[in-house]
Amino acid sequence: MVERSHVSANPAGTGGGQGATTLTLQRHWEEAEVLPVEGADAPGHGGGDERLLADLFGETLDDTLGRPAGSAAGAWALITGVAANRSFATGVPVATSGLVPSLSSGQ
Repeated sequence: MVERSHVSANPAGTGGGQGATTLTLQRHWEEAEVLPVEGADAPGHGGGDERLLADLFGETLDDTLGRPAGSAAGAWALITGVAANRSFATGVPVATSGLVPSLSSGQ
């Protein structure tokens, strides 16, 4: 899956990087096939960026499912990404507890 979009705090969504989301299926020994993606017309992350940016920089939108994440969840998401990138670079697993020990110990 390739998503070509960007995150913009500008409500108009202006700026570089806009494009389509595609899914390329590559079966062994066959030609690659580009498949349509349902909902691909929604801007960045299926429209989630609008909700996130409004929550961070504007008015909070109603969340009828009660699923807003706090700053701690955001920190864990960031740490998970850092661990994944280090793992990709080194080829070995990276424990999140080793990146920020104070978070793991509950301090």
